[in-house]
Amino acid sequence: MSKKESAFISAVVYSCSNSDKLFSFTLELFNELEKHFANYEIVIVDNCNPNIESVKSELTARISASDSITIVHMSEVQSLEACMRAGVDVAVGDFVYEFEGISYDFNTDAMWKAYRKAQEGYDIINAEIKNNSISRTMYYNIFNKFSKSKYDLYAVAFRLVSRRTINRIISLNLDIDWRNAAYANCGLKSESIEYGAKASPKKNRDIFLAIDSFLLYTELPRKVSIWMGAVGVALIVLSIFMASLTAEWTSTVLSVSLCLSSVIIIALLLLSVYYLSLLLRTSDSRKKYLVDGIEKLQRTKG
Repeated sequence: MSKKESAFISAVVYSCSNSDKLFSFTLELFNELEKHFANYEIVIVDNCNPNIESVKSELTARISASDSITIVHMSEVQSLEACMRAGVDVAVGDFVYEFEGISYDFNTDAMWKAYRKAQEGYDIINAEIKNNSISRTMYYNIFNKFSKSKYDLYAVAFRLVSRRTINRIISLNLDIDWRNAAYANCGLKSESIEYGAKASPKKNRDIFLAIDSFLLYTELPRKVSIWMGAVGVALIVLSIFMASLTAEWTSTVLSVSLCLSSVIIIALLLLSVYYLSLLLRTSDSRKKYLVDGIEKLQRTKG
């Protein structure tokens, strides 16, 4: 039997109202960690899962005395990102696996490949899913086109991050409303491995997070602002030029041009104000989450 890795490994698992397969997923995750690592823990983030008590009972009956499960009970239903932040804050591992869902295929060796990639000096490893829906593919294509990061982003089955990455995010006070983008912009080395399965059809994030991500992590707002301002100036110049050519068209041209210019300028101002409001939010307020309790499940000997 090969020697197991001595690094302490944490696996943070998101659990929500539809996590009816949480028990079997957790057992399979234990088995996968047991294959390769001598020291590990699982942190389950309970986002008000109504089945959590029955899952706890089943897990307590099955885990061994050396197995460690921590359950973070959120006090109310909160966003996926807030829940994952809570789980990562509780995790103590040298490396942390992040599972935003429980559809991972344990027949693959992607988890081990990600860890081996981390041993090559990478701090963030994404198990990327390239087989996505049309809307998700379009979103990532547009995001990557205008992204400020040198790394392209895709939907992931899971992510492995080092303790240095977590400390780096905290020290830089980076906005982590979307961890995928925050990790890519933290300055540490990132790499990806391909995960062959399809992405889950369930979307755990809403349209507002997508808008925030574009505003905070891409050049698209700046380019749109410049374009809108240029169009507004062009319309004003055109109206003046047309008015100087034909006095009869003066009132009509000026009215239409001024209306269009006003609409564009107002839209530009609103976009700028919204963009600045996002940037000026304090990092503390964006990192807050509400936790009802942290429970340790560890079966006692005998």
